[in-house]
Amino acid sequence: MHFRETAPGCFSGGLEPGQICLVPRNGRRTYLVSEVLVDRERWISRDQGFDPATDELQWGSEHGPLQFERVASFESDITAEWVSRMAEKETDSNIII
Repeated sequence: MHFRETAPGCFSGGLEPGQICLVPRNGRRTYLVSEVLVDRERWISRDQGFDPATDELQWGSEHGPLQFERVASFESDITAEWVSRMAEKETDSNIII
């Protein structure tokens, strides 16, 4: 997923265009379209799967994106030391955080 800052502290993200991210669903091959808007107070996300041959919606929200609002902040827990430890784990296990 690629993000870009659309306003100070507000980011918009999505997958590369095209049928690049293929997802098997209910025995059929679909491609994923994922859109995200995030800022300090909310996360808005929509994931949908489409038929590669017809571009018809196969799964995902038909009624709009999921919307989440912040109820707590863990900002003080994310120290430089914590980030360094997570980076080491990522390198050791090839897990992307």
